[in-house]
This record gives sequence, structure tokens and C-alpha cells, in this order.
Amino acid sequence: MPVLTYRIGTDKRALVDDVQNFKLNFSNSNNNWVQARQYENGMRQVFVNVKNEDGSPYDLTGCNYWFMGQLPGGRYRIIDAKHGVPIDPANGQFRFDMPKEAFALAGSYVQAFFKIVRNGDNVTTLEFDLEVLADKVITGLIPRDYVTPFEDILDQIEAKQAQADSKTQAWLKQYQARFDDLYQQFTTLLDDTGGKADEALADWQDKFDAAYQKLEQRYNDADSNIQKQMTKWQQQVTSLITSLNADYASIQASVNGLNEKLDTIDQKADQKDLVTQAQLKELIETNARTQLGGKYGLNLSGVSSSDFPRFKLYVYQYGAGIPQPDPGFFGVKTTHELPVQPEFTDGNASVTFLVNLAQVKKYLDDFNPDQIITTYSSDKHWLYLTSGVSTVGIQTTNAKFK
Repeated sequence: MPVLTYRIGTDKRALVDDVQNFKLNFSNSNNNWVQARQYENGMRQVFVNVKNEDGSPYDLTGCNYWFMGQLPGGRYRIIDAKHGVPIDPANGQFRFDMPKEAFALAGSYVQAFFKIVRNGDNVTTLEFDLEVLADKVITGLIPRDYVTPFEDILDQIEAKQAQADSKTQAWLKQYQARFDDLYQQFTTLLDDTGGKADEALADWQDKFDAAYQKLEQRYNDADSNIQKQMTKWQQQVTSLITSLNADYASIQASVNGLNEKLDTIDQKADQKDLVTQAQLKELIETNARTQLGGKYGLNLSGVSSSDFPRFKLYVYQYGAGIPQPDPGFFGVKTTHELPVQPEFTDGNASVTFLVNLAQVKKYLDDFNPDQIITTYSSDKHWLYLTSGVSTVGIQTTNAKFK
């Protein structure tokens, strides 16, 4: 068994003179070398000592050992992370069982070294000269790349394939026997029921023919009934058209009579004997009342139990906080009182106000009931609904707004 000894930090080899034609020169290096014959098994084990620069053992605890090399000729590579065997890691000793693929080609390795790896990090590389002597007597090992992670995967695939082939053959035998048994039972059943099947088939054919004849007869009967119904409907439509043509003159006479009555009504309207539709609409709009604002809470502490809260409504422009357009004048110029209808809920503790918007618009043409700002007076006796420069002020005379 060859023994290799390395001192990390001291041992070195000379640089490569020709990088393009990579060729190592160990003449000035520590003479670590391994020489073996093609196809030999006895020389496949290499013992390695690793020392520190001062000669003390290098601790290899927790390390893995890789052999990496490029075979003579430079075509094939060996990457083996599987065959490193720790001997005495604390004293820097391990053994590497070289794979037989490493000795497939005679000649000097382009490069060969051990890589020491700890926790996935490369610690150091231990390079050596590896020569393979030719064996012209025994041949047969075909050179190839040898990478142990891939070799492990291939071994697992081959094992799974062999296992699958074995199970497949067992399944095939099992299902072949089952198929033969079912086929025999089916053949026997056909022999026993062959005559009965022919009789049943003939009976089914007769029943099918009879059912088909009945279906065909029903179709013919239905077609005849449809034709009769269509003829009847056509006659009814023709009769209706004739009746409508006959009644047209009567309908026209009725229309003429209605027109005469309408003319009479218009004449009476001109004489002010009738209320016209426009006058009725104006009357309705004048008296129609709409809710203004929202629902407002009341403080009834000043209202007796025999009384109701009372309110007054005023409309004006340029109230408090709204400047007059005329320079030098402040306050409200004109105020108009309008009727207001309060509606109470929550035991008179809440109120909504119904007003005639047409009357409000008469004095406040820019007032928009959908865009109002609500404020209260400091004594809570006034509610102000402001839109633009216009304000609707509602006063409670015996209660307070909340």
C-alpha cells in the first residue's frame, strides 16, 4: 500500500510551464507519487498522512476525502467522493480505496489530487504524481468518466429497475392465470347459453319492430292533428281581421265624438267655467310640502305635558357670517315668514319639517335643499339651514334644539 505524506503550507510543486498543454512537473516538489499496473487491485489502496507546517498532525475530524483526477490523454475524469476511509482523523490519517476505473488507461495522469472538504468547504488539496503502467497481457476495462454521485444514482436506478422487473413478471403471471380462468368460464357460459341468446335476440327484434310501428303511427297522427290545428288558427285570424275592418268605421265615429267633447271642454275653460290641467298643477305645487333638512332632536324640558313644541320659519339672505354684496352694509335686509309643518317622532323628542319649496324658491332663488349646512344658535332656540347666501331659519318658541 503506497503511503503519501503531506505538510500543509510547506509542500508544493512547480508551476505549469505551458498552460495550454497542461503538464505537471514534480522534479522540484515533494516526491509524493503512486505507480500501479493497469487492472491491478492490490495497488488500489493509498495511505495518506496530513501534517501541519510544523510537522504536527493535521486534525481531519469532520472531513470528507475526494479523489479527483484526469486520466492519461485528458479525455476522461475521475471524481470519487465515496471511497475515502478515515483511519485516525485526529492524527491526520486516512485511506483511499481507488476505484478500478482509475487504472483503465496506461500513462501518467494529467493531474491527480485528494481534496479535503469540511462542512462543504474546501480545506486543502493534496496533489501527487499518479502513473499507470501498461498491461499488454490482460485487457478489457473500457475507460470512461467516473463520478461517484452519478454512479450512486445509476446504481439506485438499476436496483429499482431489477426490483420492478421482478414485480412486473410476478404480476404478469398472476393476471395471466386470472385471465385464463375467466376466459374458460366465459367460454363455458357461451356454450350453455348460446341457444337461449339466439331466442332472446329474436324476441327483442320482434318487440323493437312493434314499438317502431307504434311510434311511426303516433307521428303520423300527430302530424295530422297539427295540420288541423293550423287550419283552425288561420280561420280564426281571418275572422278577426274581417271583424276589425268592419268595426273601423264605428271606432272612427267614436274618436270624432271624443274630439268634439274635448273642443267643448276647451271652450268652457276659455270662459273660466272649468279648472284647466295647468291651473290644477299650479294649485298642487302651491300647496305641496316637502321635507327640508333631516331629523332633529328636541330638548322638551321647557314644554308642559299639555303642550307641543311650537315653531316659526323665516327665509332671508346674507345672514350671520355671510357678507353683503353692498359695501358698508351688514346683516339681513329683508325677512319673510313662511308656514312650516312639524312632524314629531320618538314621543315628540324628534322633529322633521315640511315646507313648500316653491314658496321658499320665490324668495331664495339660489336655495338648494340637497346642499345645505346645518348650524344652531348659542341658546339652541334657532336652527339655521344655509345654502349659498340663503338661509332658512326655524325658531322654536317653547323648546330647544339638541
